[in-house]
Amino acid sequence: MLPGDEPTGLLPMILLAGANAAIGTLWDCWDTVGKESTEVFYHIIRREIASASSDQGESFLTIDLALALREAVFKVREQWSEPYIWTLFFLHGNWTCRLSNRCMDAAHMVSQG
Repeated sequence: MLPGDEPTGLLPMILLAGANAAIGTLWDCWDTVGKESTEVFYHIIRREIASASSDQGESFLTIDLALALREAVFKVREQWSEPYIWTLFFLHGNWTCRLSNRCMDAAHMVSQG
């Protein structure tokens, strides 16, 4: 990286450090909404991992993070109808997350743990 090419902002720094994707918020949110949204989002991802763990035929699982976030937004929207609450999250980076069988097994053990 040359001088002057430094990332401007937290999200570009996270992606430059090697993250595949990051979820951000457009503005501050209530703790309860943030917690509920995050729990629903990761529950959807864990569900995808658990359903794929039973099918050992594939060496990789591809999770569509955009669809997981969309589903989480719809779930949160059922309880909180104000757009201010359910429109604040956005996905930055690669929308697909590719996991190997080893990563899926580890994630499955953690989610049951």
